[in-house]
Amino acid sequence: MALHVHNYGPPDGHALLALHNMSGDGGAWSEVAGLLAGFRVLAPDLRGFGRSSPEPPWTFDYQVADLLATIDAARVDRVDVVGHSLGGSIAVQLARHAQERVRRLVLLDPGIGVPPLIALAGARAATSPVTATLWSESARPAVVPPSGVPTLLVLAMRGRNEEFEYVAEWRAAGGDLTVKHLDCGHAIPRERPAETADLIREFLSAPE
Repeated sequence: MALHVHNYGPPDGHALLALHNMSGDGGAWSEVAGLLAGFRVLAPDLRGFGRSSPEPPWTFDYQVADLLATIDAARVDRVDVVGHSLGGSIAVQLARHAQERVRRLVLLDPGIGVPPLIALAGARAATSPVTATLWSESARPAVVPPSGVPTLLVLAMRGRNEEFEYVAEWRAAGGDLTVKHLDCGHAIPRERPAETADLIREFLSAPE
C-alpha cells in the first residue's frame, strides 16, 4: 500500500524514516524535523492514520510491508529510523524483518511488550478498530533489535521508578544498545523537540 508521506528537509539529505505514535500522523514530526538541518525526513502516515488508506489489515506485518514500499518509492537503499511509542515498536519489527535496509534505530519510549491487561484497557478505550488492533499488536512478546543495528533507546522516566522489563532483556542480549533516560512524559518529541533532535543528530552522526 502506498502511504501518504510528509517530506521535510532537502531531497539529497541524510535519509531518516520517522514513525509516529498511535494518536498522531506523520505531521507530528514537523517540529523535530525542522531542527534536523541536513536530514531528509520521510514521515509517513501509517496505514489507518492521517491521509493513508484506512483499509485493513493494520497488523505490524502489513505496516512493515508498507514502510518497505515507502523506502523503495523514495529510492533509498538503507535508512535510519526513528519511532515514537507505536512507531518505535514498528521500527524494531522493520529492522528485524529487513535488517539490510535499516542502518540505525532511535526508539523514543517505544510501546514494546505492553502488558496484556494494559493493552486490553487501551483496546477497550480505542476510538477506532485501527487503534484497537494496534493495542493488541503492542502486547506481543518483546523482541530484541538485530545485533547488527545500533540502537538508541530513549526512555521517559517521569513518574517511573524503574525501566521496563524488556530493557533488561535487551541489555543482556549484548547488542549495540545505548540507553538514555529523560525526565519527561511519554510524549517525548512534543515535550522535548530540541533535545529529541539533538539526540537523533548525535547518535546518527557518530562514526560507524
